[in-house]
Amino acid sequence: MNSLTRNQTQPCDCENFINNLPTTAIYTNMLYDALLVPNIGIKFAIADRLTVGADWMYAWWNDSRHHYYRIYGGDLDVKWRIGALRPNDPFAGHHIGLYASLTYFDLQRGIDYKGVMSAKYNYAAGISYTYSLPIARHFNIDFSIGLGYMWGKIKRHTPIDDHDVWLSTERRSWLGPTRAGISLVWVFGKDIYNIKKGGSR
Repeated sequence: MNSLTRNQTQPCDCENFINNLPTTAIYTNMLYDALLVPNIGIKFAIADRLTVGADWMYAWWNDSRHHYYRIYGGDLDVKWRIGALRPNDPFAGHHIGLYASLTYFDLQRGIDYKGVMSAKYNYAAGISYTYSLPIARHFNIDFSIGLGYMWGKIKRHTPIDDHDVWLSTERRSWLGPTRAGISLVWVFGKDIYNIKKGGSR
């Protein structure tokens, strides 16, 4: 006979559930959030020093007067931890990495301005540096920058009689900073936590 009555439920052992998950982190880039571009990412520690991750952003703001603010795309990256290991949080500390990204955008400030949009996707690839700072038992803040090469096509257009009229297509490329982030990171998994202030570092 079931020991639980109709009105009883078995309590959730949330701490045990989290501890049995793989070593994982979910994060959002607060710089993008501040620019009204919602985004989310996930990364996994697959070895003592190696992590892999992916993220996605999406913003689709527009109105009838041709104010367009449309951006979406994402990154894939692989990071290698440098310096001392911190086994209780494999995401903390210094990392170098490789990344690749794609982005679509369509930007216009109204009927009196020309707009610019990507012709399909624009791409970027390069190397990155990240420092992950523990701030609470299961939370970090990541500071990151990426240097690489970005390429693709853009289309220029202008509104005429309530329609966006194509003006030109241009190839664009850029060598230099192609990504930056200040990210809030939630770290979880078995035996994953940050040492409290005053503990061993």
